[in-house]
Amino acid sequence: MDRSAVIDLYARLRTTWAGRNAEYDTSRRRYYGEHWDAATNPAPNNRYSLTLNYLKPVVDKSVQVLVGRMPAIQVMPPGVEEDERRFAEQLEGVLYGTWDKNNAVEVLQRTAWDCFVLRRGIIQYWWEPYEDGGGCARFKNVA
Repeated sequence: MDRSAVIDLYARLRTTWAGRNAEYDTSRRRYYGEHWDAATNPAPNNRYSLTLNYLKPVVDKSVQVLVGRMPAIQVMPPGVEEDERRFAEQLEGVLYGTWDKNNAVEVLQRTAWDCFVLRRGIIQYWWEPYEDGGGCARFKNVA
């Protein structure tokens, strides 16, 4: 892919997603209290207006209720044998370690905020290999 193909692809993607990105910007402005703008919601002429921002407290409270307490991870052993229980405990430890390494609390809170404000919440997952042959599952919020 040469430079002109990359520039052309960038222009096509910006055009394709311009409406969605403008909608995201409007949603963020409304959340932060900018309710009056000339394009979408002009301010009334010749009078004063008091605008209460109900969006921010409702969204913040909803996010707090949704992910205020992180869900617990519990791996059920497939049987009652000692090896099966030990394997379930090890797998549970791996899952908790993955949550800690990826800062799951922050990722889930940001994703919930995106869901309420932008109407879309996306978490990207990928495998990150290590030089010694191992690796780790990674995830992050994508807006």
